[in-house]
Amino acid sequence: MSTTSIKDKKFTQKLMSSPRTALFIAGLLALVVDTAAMIAFATLGVKLVLGYIILSLMLVLDAVFLFEILLSNFRLPYAKHSFIGHVALLVLLTAGNVWLCTLIANGQIFTTMAIIAWVAVHLAICVGYIICVVRASRGQTGTGTISMVAALVVVVATVAYSSLLISMGFFGQGAPPRTLVYALDEETGTYTVTGVLDGRGTEVIVPTSFNGAPVTGIDCSIFGADGVAVVTIEADSEGLQLVNVEAVSGINQDLVMKVHKNNATALRDKLYSLAGSFTNKDSIFELANRLVPCGLESDEVFVTFGYTATTYEMVDGHTLPIWIAKEGTSFDP
Repeated sequence: MSTTSIKDKKFTQKLMSSPRTALFIAGLLALVVDTAAMIAFATLGVKLVLGYIILSLMLVLDAVFLFEILLSNFRLPYAKHSFIGHVALLVLLTAGNVWLCTLIANGQIFTTMAIIAWVAVHLAICVGYIICVVRASRGQTGTGTISMVAALVVVVATVAYSSLLISMGFFGQGAPPRTLVYALDEETGTYTVTGVLDGRGTEVIVPTSFNGAPVTGIDCSIFGADGVAVVTIEADSEGLQLVNVEAVSGINQDLVMKVHKNNATALRDKLYSLAGSFTNKDSIFELANRLVPCGLESDEVFVTFGYTATTYEMVDGHTLPIWIAKEGTSFDP
């Protein structure tokens, strides 16, 4: 190899070193983000095969790009074309993951915050790529401050997104409970829980709101969802609408329904009153009898009373409320 070629190679390496370093940082953190997303996705045990496929493709894309960063001279045309293709695929897969998961779930499963965070972190990565590659392809030398700032932005975005994944899970609904599927009523601006995604865990939590709008309805099929043992209703049960009540006939054998102590009796009696309008009234009474109050103080106890269709008719619908009192208090229904 001639002295001239050696000098040219050293010049190119020096020329590329700062943008390349920043670009490598951005690429490595992209791999970290998508790995963390895959782990968060898998932690939920969600059975959305296409979701796993897309995340896997993003991981492969990140790994290939890291390899290109180490070997490519970004001043050559083929390298620029490869970079453009990489960014285009990253954008497509980022948007496709949200769209396909929502489509397959047949309802809304992502919170707005989860979508914004997912798109924003990959947007930051793409911007970081663009800045670093443009500087490298133009042969810009110097301290590389702009490139390193771009890499720093990716670092901040990655750390922020990773912390969100830990606290709110991949879909933004929290990590421990099962993921719910929602339908928006555009006229009222409220949500109804329409189902539960297959996944890991036995607990379902129906929140007071989703994406900033109140949750006002529950499809009763969630009480029979595979693997669900506990349904905690945080939503305001006073105005809660129970739809698809016919599905109550398939409730799980060991199911427990938890409702805040201030609303427990009202929701139980609502179920009792609905039962007479359906052929599966015995199952509805059974569901109502599975209801227990939550939100009790550490020194509070409760006594609940169960009814069948026959005993409910005998008391003419005048049921005893769920009794809640301090420990040691004499029972007085």
